[in-house]
Amino acid sequence: MMHDAYTVDPSKERELYRAKSFYDHLRQIKLPNYYTVEYRKDSESIPWSYIYTFGQLFAADGSLSKKRVMFTRFRDSKGILSRSPTSTLSILEASAMAQEMQHQDALLKKADLVSKPIETKLFEKRTSDLIYNPALTEYSSCVHLTLTLLDFQMSQNHTSAAHH
Repeated sequence: MMHDAYTVDPSKERELYRAKSFYDHLRQIKLPNYYTVEYRKDSESIPWSYIYTFGQLFAADGSLSKKRVMFTRFRDSKGILSRSPTSTLSILEASAMAQEMQHQDALLKKADLVSKPIETKLFEKRTSDLIYNPALTEYSSCVHLTLTLLDFQMSQNHTSAAHH
């Protein structure tokens, strides 16, 4: 698809649809910004709670399409933080985060006895800061879903979010 889009001869109007098709495909990987709604950029309490809702995607012409999208609405103790779609991008980000965590776990297993507890706490803090960042919920929504399904516990102090 990408090769077809980049090798289209611009003088052949009948072939330009290939470039447009590829452009539309790329737009579906990361849904447009208007699908993500940020209510607040600050959150002082974790874990968050969240609920899942579903809606319809807009077609290229602005009308509602038949395609559905799952949203995650994030809340903390002060109220709603954001609403983010589960997109191909969020799925890819969850996969990348899982790979990073596996790599970090392998490194931590090789750490010496003095640095291991320190490095483990630093890793947990960095991961928690990333997952519980209201500005990054489009990227972390699938991570939250996965953690909920696995009933994962971030650390002794942070349990997985409850559904409300």
